Amino acid sequence: MLQVEQLAVSYGEAIALEGISITAEAGSVVSIIGANGAGKTTLVNTIAGILRPRAGRILLEGRDLATVPPHRISAQGVAIVPEGRRLFSKLSVLDNLLMGTYARRGQAPGPFTLEWILELFPVLGERRKQLAGTLSGGEQQMVAIGRALLAQPKLLLLDEPSLGLAPIVVASIFDVIRRINREAGVTILLVEQNVPRALELATKVYVLSNGRIVQEGRPEELAQDDRIRQAYLGQ
Repeated sequence: MLQVEQLAVSYGEAIALEGISITAEAGSVVSIIGANGAGKTTLVNTIAGILRPRAGRILLEGRDLATVPPHRISAQGVAIVPEGRRLFSKLSVLDNLLMGTYARRGQAPGPFTLEWILELFPVLGERRKQLAGTLSGGEQQMVAIGRALLAQPKLLLLDEPSLGLAPIVVASIFDVIRRINREAGVTILLVEQNVPRALELATKVYVLSNGRIVQEGRPEELAQDDRIRQAYLGQ
């Protein structure tokens, strides 16, 4: 599904990513973990086309997206739930959700419908006319995920979906992410500082540090690694 090969990204002369290679098989959940400033958001934004790489390739089903503009990447089946949600605060919940359909105007309908989204997040049906900026953080995250799904993604990029949310809300959001993957078969690339949750959900994990992949493996393997336990699990 997704192959990132020797990706390099810079901000001016400052190197953000160097030599990044990751793979996400179709239907998998790949988690990227690492400390603040490791380059996780840069990686997600580069895959989505928001940033341009200095070198390397980003292959989606064999097609290189490294020079493709963001709206065309979206039309190819890549959707992002950005860090901080980035909703249109003065638009209604419904209008924010429908923003996700614009990238696919003129294309055949996909599997994700508004009705399915409102079944996934019943509270959004109750708040559909409410301004998005008046929602709680958890409800805003639901809108951001719903908006991304209405873009009909093959690959869903999730950047820190638990950020700033209460533990009970985090549990609910991760249950939904699991359902999206298992029921709808969407491939998920998850960037997450909540390492226990990231390990629990993933089929494969990459550890990013100072712009480089320093470790990779199956979640059960990394959970037993002393370096991971000390650095990220507090054990």
